[in-house]
Amino acid sequence: ASPLASAPDLATNALFVQLEPALLAVSCERFKQALWRELGTTAPWRGRIYLALHPAQSTNEGVTIISEHFTDGWAYRLELPDTLERVRFIRAMVQVLLREYANRSAGERSAEIPAWLTEGLSQQLIASREIELVLPPRRSVNGMAIRPTVMETRKSDPLEAARRQLREHPPLTLEELSWPAEEQFSGDAGELYRGSAQVFVNELLALNDGRACLRAMLEVLPQFFNWQTAFLRAFRSHFERQLDVEKWWALQSARYTGRDPGQTWTLEESW
Repeated sequence: ASPLASAPDLATNALFVQLEPALLAVSCERFKQALWRELGTTAPWRGRIYLALHPAQSTNEGVTIISEHFTDGWAYRLELPDTLERVRFIRAMVQVLLREYANRSAGERSAEIPAWLTEGLSQQLIASREIELVLPPRRSVNGMAIRPTVMETRKSDPLEAARRQLREHPPLTLEELSWPAEEQFSGDAGELYRGSAQVFVNELLALNDGRACLRAMLEVLPQFFNWQTAFLRAFRSHFERQLDVEKWWALQSARYTGRDPGQTWTLEESW
């Protein structure tokens, strides 16, 4: 373990997570199940993802994803520091899981997952299921291992933070979501990008057969050099041209900045 793992300020910092091999394996399985529920798929698992933990050298150390093609398919290696930011850990898990799904029918060329899809699904999992996915490290008190867990049962809106951001700042355009600059992933700009991406993904999933369309897009991604072509092919029942997507997104952005989500709940949801 790295010296950072025992640092008191990091042990109590909710923004960071300390990874242990046994608990990491359980978290990864939960991530897979949660992401599969978001995509609405029950397809059997195919690829292999290997996890490699190493002592963290700093609090801003990155995560490395290595994809390798073999005669019987693709395999992945996820290299993680044992102490890192929760958001960075969740984003890496979502990215490698999406890549595994997209490359199941790929040849030698790996699919390139668009940034808005990785960020949008990551934010959705953070807002709705993070406490169930990221397991805290075990503590020892008087020789007894304990692991505190707090569950909040009140129904909350997973898009609440994104909705607040879109009220305070103009939502990103489709072009800005499609081709983000490097500075858009940090600071306030990063929060706005992740919030816009979450709303974009959530609205796509809410379309009739939206989950099936998103799965179809992932499955054909390796066939194209840009995700827009795969997107239009998969969502052709909803959008004929890129301009149609831009108009639709402009309407969704305006709707999210002006309506209370509670007004759309059914009686069962509000109870």
